[in-house]
Amino acid sequence: MEFENQQIFSQDLPDFTESIPEKLEKSYFWVMFISRLSFAFVAISALLISTYFIDFENKIIIVYSVTGLLLLIFAFYLISTKKAFVRKSYSIRQNDIIFRTGLLFSRVTIIPYNRIQHVELMIGPTEKLFKLCSLKVFTAGGSQSDIILPGLNPEKANKIKSFVISKTSSHEEF
Repeated sequence: MEFENQQIFSQDLPDFTESIPEKLEKSYFWVMFISRLSFAFVAISALLISTYFIDFENKIIIVYSVTGLLLLIFAFYLISTKKAFVRKSYSIRQNDIIFRTGLLFSRVTIIPYNRIQHVELMIGPTEKLFKLCSLKVFTAGGSQSDIILPGLNPEKANKIKSFVISKTSSHEEF
C-alpha cells in the first residue's frame, strides 16, 4: 500500500458560513435578561452593604459616585443583552454541530460528531419558568461541556439530542 497525502487548497475547503444558522427561542432573551439583572442586583447590593461597615470621611459622596458608576455599567450590560442574544445561533449539519456566540469577540465552535462523548439536557430554574432547556455537548478530554446550546424548546432539544446520539454511535470505531 502506498502512502498518499494529497494537498487540499484553501479555495477547495468547505465553507461553514454557508450553513443557515438557527436562532434560539425568543423567550430565551428574558432568561438572559433576568440572569443579568439578578447579577447586577447582587453586585450593587453587596457594594452598598459593604460601604455601611466601612468608616471614612466623605462616605456618602463615594458611595453615590461608585453606585452611579456601577449603575451605568450595569445599564450598558443589560442593554447589550439584546445584541448578545441576537448573535447566538447554531447549526446542525450532517457531520458536525456549529455554535456561534459573542458580542465583542465572536466565537464559532464546530464539533464533529465523531469527537462527541455524550450529550445531556439541562433545565435551570429560569429556563423552567419559560419552558426552555439547554443541550450540553461533551467531547473527549475534559469534564466541562464544549458547547452549550441554550434557549431550546424541550421538544427540539430532545430531537437534536437523539440525532446527535445516533450520529455518534454510527461514528464509533471498533
